Amino acid sequence: MSLILFLSNIENAYIVIVSIFSIGQLISSLEFLFIRKEFSDVGAFPWKILRFEHQRYLSSNIRPAISGLFSYGGVLTTLIIRIIALIAILFTPINSLQFTICVVIIVATLIIMHSRQVYGGEGSDQMSLIISICLLTGGGIFMNHGYMAQISLFFLAAQSCLSYTAAGVAKLVSPKWRSGYATFEIFNTASHGSLNVASFLSKNRALSYTLSWSAILFESSFAVCLISPWPVLLSILTLGIIFHFVNAIVMGLNSFLWIFVATYPAIIYTAASIHQL
Repeated sequence: MSLILFLSNIENAYIVIVSIFSIGQLISSLEFLFIRKEFSDVGAFPWKILRFEHQRYLSSNIRPAISGLFSYGGVLTTLIIRIIALIAILFTPINSLQFTICVVIIVATLIIMHSRQVYGGEGSDQMSLIISICLLTGGGIFMNHGYMAQISLFFLAAQSCLSYTAAGVAKLVSPKWRSGYATFEIFNTASHGSLNVASFLSKNRALSYTLSWSAILFESSFAVCLISPWPVLLSILTLGIIFHFVNAIVMGLNSFLWIFVATYPAIIYTAASIHQL
């Protein structure tokens, strides 16, 4: 219950969100720097190819500026600026102008990278942008003005619950997920799979079926945590951490672990507010 009381304080909730989010984004940004050659003209995401997807809706007047921003050098500059802002925000007062400036920079760099990558994105990319916008509208200079800080946390909690629920319902209507075969197929892929796990599941169809339905039930019912008793809420969030941790280890989806867990303080704060009604 001490955790509940701690995160029932709005400033504490923001501090924990910022800490988890910043660490996750630092890891992702450093990973991008490590594979920076993939953004060059000989890599997997060259601007000379991606630019054709943007020419359909960019006027000829701004194409040179966009090309410079989305070029190999522009990507490196964007990532370095983001890393500096992410480090700075960890040591900046949550209700200060400096905090707002750091978040504006982070939002801008996320939008730049998200706009450049027309393929190869993940659900955690969208959630990262949502979290950063909520930090912008609720933290910094807006924290002590009206109800913006509360509304931003409520929105973030609702968005997180919606993401889980949508993923669960999408699995529920899929025959492959209901049969348990989807779990095997995912682990049998080259990008997010594991040959050892896939081989094991192919010989244990009951386990594959159990894992599929566990994911369906967990994600579909996740939003119940907002109105559940505290032990149930904490159990659901603990399952969420385990769920994302296993996916990070086995499937390499480490960004989902940091980004979605970063929304949990907002969920606890929102649940505390609901319990007070």
